[in-house]
Amino acid sequence: MLIQRFTNLLFMYIFFSAFLSFANAKSHQVLCFTSDINSSFCPKELNSTVLLNINSNIEERIYKVQDVIRKNVDGGEKYLVLIAEGFDATLLTVAQGNMLLDYRQYIRGLVLKNSEANYYDICKKSSLENDSSCKMLKTFQVSLEGKASYSELLKSFSPSFQVDLHTPKCVIIDKSKKRIQKWKKLFKENEITHLVLNKSVFKIEKWFPVKRSMKIQPKEIEFEAKYFGPLLRFHLWKILYKTKYEQVEKLNVSYGSDVLQKYDVFYKKTSKKNPLLIYVHGGGWTQGDKINFNNLCRQYADKGFTTVSINYRLMDLPSVGMKEMITDVKNAIEHVLANASKYFIDVNRTVIMAESAGAQLAYMATTKLSNKNHIKVAVYNSITSNLHLHSVKKQIRLSGIKEKEVRKKWLDDFSPLKNLQFYKTMTLGLHSIDDRVVPMKHLEDLEIYSVINFNNIESLWIKNASHPISPKNNAIQPSYMELDLEVYDFILKHIK
Repeated sequence: MLIQRFTNLLFMYIFFSAFLSFANAKSHQVLCFTSDINSSFCPKELNSTVLLNINSNIEERIYKVQDVIRKNVDGGEKYLVLIAEGFDATLLTVAQGNMLLDYRQYIRGLVLKNSEANYYDICKKSSLENDSSCKMLKTFQVSLEGKASYSELLKSFSPSFQVDLHTPKCVIIDKSKKRIQKWKKLFKENEITHLVLNKSVFKIEKWFPVKRSMKIQPKEIEFEAKYFGPLLRFHLWKILYKTKYEQVEKLNVSYGSDVLQKYDVFYKKTSKKNPLLIYVHGGGWTQGDKINFNNLCRQYADKGFTTVSINYRLMDLPSVGMKEMITDVKNAIEHVLANASKYFIDVNRTVIMAESAGAQLAYMATTKLSNKNHIKVAVYNSITSNLHLHSVKKQIRLSGIKEKEVRKKWLDDFSPLKNLQFYKTMTLGLHSIDDRVVPMKHLEDLEIYSVINFNNIESLWIKNASHPISPKNNAIQPSYMELDLEVYDFILKHIK
């Protein structure tokens, strides 16, 4: 009797489990994105085809994809399968990959037809006249008016450079062996569950929902939209950002007489007394511009910061050298602090953020401030900490000094590693293990020797990235989103 009862209960459990699995499979909201009103690709049974305006610019189409995903998740359609073909599939892949994790966690699958994995390789080699997608991307890059180079833009719009371990299961439909090979390589390198088909006829419910793998989504976690992407140079958010709140922007505020001695300020219109974030751009001491990081500033302004992106005079020996550039950064910081009330700033909660050569300049400028205590935290991406590690040829180019002993003193004077005794700011350094421009020894030594003085430097190491933490043709580890969270949490910890 007991055995019979147990058998009945077991049967009921299996039946209801199977039923629930089937119900869950049917509960997915399938969204098909297309710019072709006559598209035959979107399944006919779908009543959720989303038309992307072919005449809209890329920015508007990206935002349309993201807005539709948000509305569906916020409206209770918690599990999404997203479909697109051609260049629309590229925009879909990139758009969903640049959303906050609290939305991405509900995207269970992508179905992509005739879609390129790597526009960086294609558009670098092809003539614009022969490839309409490359022509479209080039036109868009020009419209950004200096916010990103063509190479940066191509990486931002290439799934090969943008996928991460939160990328959902992908179904690739294609007859091109060349395209399929690139996708397969991408999926293998990043351990993404995938399926490749050579025909469009397939049943959505057969492939989704995918069993959640440990690689894709480790746990049933509810992510919160508590941050905005800050630092990584080739993240799409560096190029595109739509503000959440009405902001005040004061552009080209002068802190000196030179045309480059200017900064831009951003803050919410409702601001009262904000923490301050100042960004110092990189560029090998000879190039770069504050405009490159204005969208980063808008992101942090949305979060309640007053943000400032500064320019400084670029190296032009003998008139402008390392000393002059450091002085410019120092003067810019002090000028912002002196106008704190005008920009609704709480000077005692100041953050410095910078990359590469800009990180070296910001570090050295901080050691020379009249009031170093205002700088509570710094975040440096790919910092050059020891000028001695550069080749002799580069040392001479940067210093203008050929005589070895004289040059040695110059290198000491301007190397963060040699000035640790003057630097007390709590600092997070991000660096790629694979960086060939500024090898990892720069941050390794800085962290190790800081223990002797104030033990104030922490490191976060990233695999599969080049300088300055830009993605290679596979996912960076950890992903963009995890790095964003680490940076933001570190800042909050030290400015409260």
